[in-house]
Parts: sequence; structure tokens; C-alpha cells
Amino acid sequence: MKKFGGLVLLLLLACSRGGVDLPKPSFHQLSNGIKIFALEDSTLPTFRLSLIQPAGSVWDPSGQAGVAALTAQLVRTGGTKTMTPVQIEAAIGKAGATLEMGVTREETRVGLKVLKGDRAGMLKLLGEMLRAPRFDSAAFLVVQRQALVALQKQKENPLALVERHFPSLVYGDDSSWARYPTEQSVSKLDVAKIGSFFTTHYRPERMIVAVAGDFRTQEILKELETALGLLVRQEEAPIVWPAVTPQPKGAGFIARPVEQAAIRLGHLGGLRENPDKFAALVANFILGGSGSLTSRLGLTIRSEQGQAYSVWSRYGFGFVPALFSMTAQTEASQLKEVAFAMQEILSRLQSEGATAEEVTDAKTAILRSLYFEYETRFKIVDDWARFEFRGYPRNYLNKFVRALRQVDVKTVNRVLREYFHPQQLSFLVVGPAGSQVPLRSIWPELRTITP
Repeated sequence: MKKFGGLVLLLLLACSRGGVDLPKPSFHQLSNGIKIFALEDSTLPTFRLSLIQPAGSVWDPSGQAGVAALTAQLVRTGGTKTMTPVQIEAAIGKAGATLEMGVTREETRVGLKVLKGDRAGMLKLLGEMLRAPRFDSAAFLVVQRQALVALQKQKENPLALVERHFPSLVYGDDSSWARYPTEQSVSKLDVAKIGSFFTTHYRPERMIVAVAGDFRTQEILKELETALGLLVRQEEAPIVWPAVTPQPKGAGFIARPVEQAAIRLGHLGGLRENPDKFAALVANFILGGSGSLTSRLGLTIRSEQGQAYSVWSRYGFGFVPALFSMTAQTEASQLKEVAFAMQEILSRLQSEGATAEEVTDAKTAILRSLYFEYETRFKIVDDWARFEFRGYPRNYLNKFVRALRQVDVKTVNRVLREYFHPQQLSFLVVGPAGSQVPLRSIWPELRTITP
């Protein structure tokens, strides 16, 4: 039998009692407003840090799609005022550290892993990157070329194209939430635009940092103040996320010479503060959120009919309405049948309702999926930082477990009726040219999209 780690065993026992009793990070704030969550862990002589800030691609200015992603890459690889890009890579390599930066629609994240003995040096380096980036012109050309190559590769990946283009069908072509980089927009970027984005969005008073490792809390706070406290605080202003304007349902087709087609159907999802989100999570899990063969989508389309390589659903929650979607990978010859089946399965689940057994099984599976999420103390403190960023209470894990346990079949079926709309699904297919013809009998408004 597989042995559980101490934190996992603790979580298992706590969940069985209806609560979650995990180590609680301490909260602090640097002189410039950076929020710090810290959790000591002397298991190994290591240190981990994550930093999150609202500097995601949703803030890309019109005509500059891709600038958030390139800014993060150039901050990471473009050197500082005192160190060249080569010197930075040498310092990171010598320490055997990992320092990464990445961007989602909402956020830019930084991740650092290093041994305890090299912690202070890497924190100093990170602080200088965020305070005084060099924005080396040669390094900019490298990250720009890398972005252009990645965009070319996306054109050969049906799922990547679905991820890239589906939001425009739901949010509208002009929405910030549907904006995506193109070869044209990336080619027009330059160091000045990168610098402008950095100055506007890399603000210490909006940064949230999580740290875990072999340290004493007061000791690490002094190191963080030395390394990050010099970032210049700007005047505080509320974060106003770009608004969402509901759109009529749309249908799109992207012609690509691929053997495996991809389908996505969906509509607007929910807000994070919606109290019905827990029931929606359960409903989505039953539909296909688990990605398993026993979900409604998996059982019918994949197991019984053998019409898809993979099929799943996702119900998103955000600062603004996120996306609900159902996705499948299938043969081009089966596109119409699979698309029709996905819509019908959702309609049937909504009209017939989920069963009490399905609801119980889904709740149990979701709770069990949490067990291994918290095997390390870093995961605990990292989630506290994430909860803070999203406006959740710091004890959100306890709230999540309690709220999920209270979900019943009556609530799930009400949520299925109120939040899932099979007649309002937008639709996108990536497949071989000509395979869109039979789809027009379902979606006569189908339009061709150029990737």
C-alpha cells in the first residue's frame, strides 16, 4: 500500500471530520506594500518562492497582443542594470537554481527554487530583475523570435488553436479577454513597448509573494525587505478588470491539414464570488470535468461509441465571467456526430438531472483530488497567495471543503438549469478543409477563421 506523507494524512483525517487542519502561513507586508505569506519547513535545506501580480495578457494594449508575455520573458532573460544576460544565466546555473516567469490572462507569476545557502544571492538577483531590468535589445530579439516560432507551431496543434480562438466567439473579437498574439502584433513590438508595460503593471503594492523552506520567518522577512523592498511603490489604485459584454452564440471553423480534429462548444461561465460555484463544480465534474470514462461525456462518446480520443468539460470562474466549455478530439469524419452528441448529452443531463449517486461520487472525487495538492508546505503557502490574489478569504480551503460537502442533488440540478445552456453554445472546430460542410446542417452560421 502506498504510504501517505504527513500532510496528506493530516488532510485525509481533517476532511473526514469536515474541516481542513493544515499548517497556517503567517502574513506580513514589506515597506513598499508587497504582501508576504511565509511557512517554515526544515525538512530539506531548500527554499521556494512564488510571486503573483495582475500583469497578464488581458492587459495587452490594443494592437500589442503578446506584450505581457514578452515582458515577462525579457525581465527574466534580458539582464539588469549591473548584470548582462550571460552573467545572470551563469549565476543561476552556478547556484543550481530554477528561476522562471510565466503569464496567464490574469497574472504574471515568478517561481524560484534554490538551496538554502544560495537563497540570499538569488533573492538579490530577483529583486534587481524586478527593480532595474536592462531590457537588452539583443535579448529582446531572441524572445521575439521565440514567440514567433511558437505561434507558427500553434498552427499545427488543433487544441492550441481551439484555446487561442474560442474566446473570441464568446467574448467578441474586440474583447480584451479574447485578445491573442499574432505574428503581426508580435513583430510590431519593441523594447519601448516592453518598458511601458513593465512600468505600468509591475507594481510592488500589487505583488503577492509566497515563501516556504528552511528559514526562520523573521530572518526571511529581512532578506525579502533587502531584496524586494527597494521596488518603488506607486500610488494605490483599484484594479478594474476589463468588462465582458455578452455576445450572441457563434460558430467558427479553422481549416488545417491535421489528422485529429478538435471541437469546442461553450458559453460564458461564472464569477469566483458566486455561491453557486461549488454546485457548478460538481455538475461540471459529472458532465465531463473529471476527464474520466465514467463522466457523462466520457461514458457516451468515448467508451460506448468510441468516437473521441479524449473528451472533457471545464466550468471556469473569474474576476469577470470565465468560460464554460466542452472539448473533444476526434476523427474529422466524426465531427458532426461528436458535436451533436456533446450538445445532446448536456441537454439530457440538464433535463433529466444528475442522480444522487453521481453527486456523491463527484463530491468524493473532488475532495480526494485535494489530498495530494497539499503534500508540501510550499503548495499550502502558494495557494494562500493565490487565494489572496483572487479575493478569497485566507481560510478558503476550509470554506471550499465545507461548501462542497453541503452540495446536494437538488442544488446541482438547479444549477444545471440556471448556469448550463445547451441552446446557447458557441462552437469551434479545427479540422481538414471540407470537413465543415456537414457541420453547417447544425450551425448554418458557421464562419471560417484564419489562424
